[in-house]
Amino acid sequence: MLRFADLHEQTIRRLPQVVVNRIAAGEVIQRPVNAAKELIENALDAGATQIALAVVDGGLTLLRVSDNGHGIGAEDLDLLCERFATSKLWRCEDLRSVGTFGFRGEALASISHVARSLSVTSRRQFDKCGNRCIYKNGCPTHKGKCAAAMGTSLTVDNLFFSMPLRCRTMKRTASEQYRAILKVVSAYAIHYAERGVGVSCCRLSSANDIETKPNFKSTQEVIRDVYGTQVATDDSRE
Repeated sequence: MLRFADLHEQTIRRLPQVVVNRIAAGEVIQRPVNAAKELIENALDAGATQIALAVVDGGLTLLRVSDNGHGIGAEDLDLLCERFATSKLWRCEDLRSVGTFGFRGEALASISHVARSLSVTSRRQFDKCGNRCIYKNGCPTHKGKCAAAMGTSLTVDNLFFSMPLRCRTMKRTASEQYRAILKVVSAYAIHYAERGVGVSCCRLSSANDIETKPNFKSTQEVIRDVYGTQVATDDSRE
């Protein structure tokens, strides 16, 4: 560790890119709920009508988000977790008409820089089989063909693996981290119910704590499913 007196002897230097990426990733993904939110929004941008989350230790040991969206082509996997690589814009003028949640290409890159690994399995509608790729620090470390349902499944293994102090601190509040994820999932479930999007969330190998079906329910019906009859009734009276 540098002492304060030593700082006066240091010259200004450009940070190595790996350090820049790690710092930036830690700012984008500060808690497991940030990663969950980014992955849910990716699924919605992909046209998904069913999104399922599975969580271990509040998303710190494992966070998996699966959807039935249009999927990712094999030709896009190499750049999938590279910072500022995106399919959503190309020119500055495109910023005026962005119609998606994400457009900078930072979310998956950031997750891959702070986690032990990010695994992506995806298949498009007319692909004969799926593709699976594992990423570390923004780079693919393994690619191959596999059986897969249409859509995409992303598994975050050991979030904040590269930030052990943050990981240890948050594991003491794993239940709190899970409740934060449930709160975000509930918000998306309610907001997108009338658009025919179903969302579920559970602790891995446990029953769903939240589950809505992609059947165009009214907002009030989904509030009843998520929060109970009393809350839905009170909401309708306001």
